[in-house]
Amino acid sequence: MPEMPENLLSLTLLAAGAIASLALVALVTYMAFFQKP
Repeated sequence: MPEMPENLLSLTLLAAGAIASLALVALVTYMAFFQKP
């Protein structure tokens, strides 16, 4: 059954990408809100 590790790897990469994008959005919003000119 070679599709089990491949599916797990794909799911892990997808989750990592989603977490990374969420972290990027959070960082951008944090910088936008807490930036004092």
